[in-house]
Amino acid sequence: MLALLAWLTCATSTSVTPALASRGDQQPEYVACVAACERDSCERSAAPTSARVLGLVEWPCPDECRYTCMHAVEAARVARGEAPPAYQYHGKWPFARAWGVQEPLSALFSLMNAAPNAYYLAARASRFAPREDDPTTRVSALAASAVALATWASSFLFHAKETWLTERLDYHMAMVHVCASLQFAVTRLLVAARASVRWAWALALVQALGMARHVWYMNFVSFDYGHNTRVLGAVVAAQAGVWAAWYALVTRRASAPPAPHAALVLWFQLGLLASASLELVDFPPLARAVDAHALWHLATVPLTVLWYRFSERDAAWRVRVRGTRKRVM
Repeated sequence: MLALLAWLTCATSTSVTPALASRGDQQPEYVACVAACERDSCERSAAPTSARVLGLVEWPCPDECRYTCMHAVEAARVARGEAPPAYQYHGKWPFARAWGVQEPLSALFSLMNAAPNAYYLAARASRFAPREDDPTTRVSALAASAVALATWASSFLFHAKETWLTERLDYHMAMVHVCASLQFAVTRLLVAARASVRWAWALALVQALGMARHVWYMNFVSFDYGHNTRVLGAVVAAQAGVWAAWYALVTRRASAPPAPHAALVLWFQLGLLASASLELVDFPPLARAVDAHALWHLATVPLTVLWYRFSERDAAWRVRVRGTRKRVM
């Protein structure tokens, strides 16, 4: 059943509809503006770039033309009395750059999510993954934390400047992150049920195969945002179900010590599902800066802290239970 769960959530590829082009980059005035800019600036200019991401990475000239023309078209719409922005360009709303960063608030909030993971890995790993703990649980906890840090770093790079590489890092690391979180949840459930943790390693193998298939599909069949979101949502929902089962098990077993901290994981899962719902809302950015995606990244910052608060208390509880030799976790 665990293998089936992993395969369905991480590997199933449903039929998808090819992504439609954005309406903004189809406007004649935008197409003409970009063509003129690339002809006059990129082909003739000795200095084809005018912006750098945080002073480090240059914006290529074609991308600079797209950015300039996008805002020029939107400014013309304002002059005509139309409410901006009405269109997305190349799949994104027209954001105002800051220090060359393409989506400043989403990038900033990604760093804010990465910070707690970096802090706990560097300074408090012995608290949420103590050496006295079950080895499989400890490895799963550390792996999930390290993957979370890498995921938010990838998210920062993507929102700082979208390229072929940063886009794929962001999408694929998000998939690795949710599957690593599912792996940890299943490990905790197995230990709580006194089942063999060898099933956890089998699950890791099946998930790796499933993720490889998903990455192949995204890169060689259809790089479809909607499909990727559906698969991510399935894994997040499966994780929530596993933690609910774990909570029911540890709170109803009379032979186990009290686990008052267990409710924290339910609050975390509810908060995670609620914040993820922002991804279902799409509206033009307020002040060319704040959109639903940025608000989602902001909402997950306190959830990350809540997760580690639960993890530390749960680790201390697991060690205490192991010390009693009851093997009830």
